[in-house]
Amino acid sequence: MENKLLTIVKNSGLDPIQQKPLLDNFGDYFVQAHKLLAKSKGIQVTSESQIWEMTQARELRLSLKKIRVEADKTRVSLKEGYLRGGNAVQSIYNDIRDITEPEEERLREQERFVEIAKEKEKAELVLQRTRELNEFIEDTSTYDLGNLSQGEYITLLAKIKKEYQQKIDEEKRVEQEQEIIRQENEELRKKQAEQEAVLSKVQEEKEKLEREIQLKKEADEKLRLEEEQRVVKEKAEKEELERQKFVAPDKDKMRNIYREIKELSSSIALIPFSTNDCGEIAKETCEELNGVADTIVRKMKSI
Repeated sequence: MENKLLTIVKNSGLDPIQQKPLLDNFGDYFVQAHKLLAKSKGIQVTSESQIWEMTQARELRLSLKKIRVEADKTRVSLKEGYLRGGNAVQSIYNDIRDITEPEEERLREQERFVEIAKEKEKAELVLQRTRELNEFIEDTSTYDLGNLSQGEYITLLAKIKKEYQQKIDEEKRVEQEQEIIRQENEELRKKQAEQEAVLSKVQEEKEKLEREIQLKKEADEKLRLEEEQRVVKEKAEKEELERQKFVAPDKDKMRNIYREIKELSSSIALIPFSTNDCGEIAKETCEELNGVADTIVRKMKSI
C-alpha cells in the first residue's frame, strides 16, 4: 500500500518538498482504508438472523465512505495549490476511491440483506399472485398484490374466483337460454313449415276442385248450348220442313212457269223469220225469256 503511494508520488515529477504534503495527507487515508477492508471482507450475510453482521456492514460502509469523502476534500484543496502535482493528487485520490467504493457497494448489499430479501420475496409473491389471478382476470394492476396480507389476498382471490365463476355461469346460462330459444325457433319453423305444407296441400286440393267444378260447368254449359243448338236446329228444320211443305205447291207452280218459259223460248228460236229485224227481236225475246228463267231458278234457291 505504502509502496504504491510512494510510486505515485515519485512518478508525479514533484520535488521532495512538494511530495511530503501528499504523503502526509493521503498516507493516513490509505492505511485506514486497507484496515477497514481487512475487516469488511470477512462480512458475508446469508441469513436474516445475522443482525450483528448487517450492523457491522453498515458501520464499515459508512467509515469507508467517510474516508473517500475526506480524501476527495483533500484532493480538491491540494489540487488548487499544485500545478504539476495536480495529476498526482488526482491519481492518489482515484486509488483511494477505487479501494473504498466497490467495498462500499458490497457492504451496502450486506447491510440491506433483509430489505433486499424482502424486496425479492415481495417480487416473487407479486409474480406468484399475478399468475394465480391471471387464470381469472387479465389485468391485476389495480391490486397492490405485494402489500396485501395473506388473509387479504385469500379474500381477494376468493372474490375474483366467485366473480369469474358467476361470469362463467352467466355465460352458460345465456348460452343455454339462446340454445333453448334456437330449439324453440327451430321447432316453430318446423311447425310453420308443416302448416304451410298442409295449407299448400289444401290450396292445391281447393284449386283442383275449383278446376274440376269449372270444367264441369264448362262441360255442362257446352252440353246445354249443344242441346239448345240441337233444339233450335230441330225447330228450324221442323219449321223449314213445314215451310217447305207450305211453299211446295207454289214452288211446283214456279217450276211449271220455268218450264213453260223455257219451252216458249225454244219454240220462238225455231220460228223462221224473213226479215232480220224480226229475227233479232225473236232472238232478244229468247234471251230475255232465258234470263227470266234463270232469275226464277236463282230466286227459287232461297225459298
